[in-house]
Amino acid sequence: MDSGLNNALIRFTYITAAIMLLVGVYVGTKTYIEFNPQPKDQPSLMVSGTGKAVGIPDIATMSFSVVEQGDTVAAVTAATNTSMNNIVATMKGAGIKDADIKTTSYNLNPRYDYTRKSSGEIIGYELTQGVTVKVRNLDGVGEIVDAATQAGANNVSSPVFAIDDPETVKTEARAEAFAKAKTRAEDLAKAAGVTLGDIVTFSENDGEVAPQPYYNAYLSADSMAEKSVGAAIAPGSQEVNVTVNVTYAIHN
Repeated sequence: MDSGLNNALIRFTYITAAIMLLVGVYVGTKTYIEFNPQPKDQPSLMVSGTGKAVGIPDIATMSFSVVEQGDTVAAVTAATNTSMNNIVATMKGAGIKDADIKTTSYNLNPRYDYTRKSSGEIIGYELTQGVTVKVRNLDGVGEIVDAATQAGANNVSSPVFAIDDPETVKTEARAEAFAKAKTRAEDLAKAAGVTLGDIVTFSENDGEVAPQPYYNAYLSADSMAEKSVGAAIAPGSQEVNVTVNVTYAIHN
């Protein structure tokens, strides 16, 4: 037989054998998958638990505004800028850090007189400038309010009290939530005649119940001119709620 033909037959034999081997591996793998399925999902039990903890607010956020009306934009701008600069300087003098003072509003609107013509006639302008301050010494909240109004603020928002670092309170509430969830899971597993296993998954939802705002007023020029008595402002307490959803494995 010609040597070239012989070599071709040998190569054909090797190729055929390789193809048959691959087919065998594929069939074997397919058979293994079909007859050895993956284990089914582990039976589980999902429960929820809610924990609560109470903390004492240690910061207060307040907003002070200056509202001015005038015949021209220049007039109201000059008046509000003067008052706002006085307020900011007063806040810094009272120990409020620059990082805790933030301008939050600057709204200029025309004033109309609709009695002169149907479409209205501009008779002047109103400008509102607002600043928000964060007070970290709650014993001085009343003094801060008084100082701001004396400096020119004629609109004072309600102080919003909060816990600057609520994680400590949340940790306490979270521990209670997991304890309640585990107790409920154990009770349900016992009633169902199964054994409680390890935690498979869990998630958390948290929320805070803030106290009602304490103080809100629009102050007239006459009231600001009078010598004020320090406002009595109490921060109260703040409740933190944490709910956890926990999934346990269970065994028969």
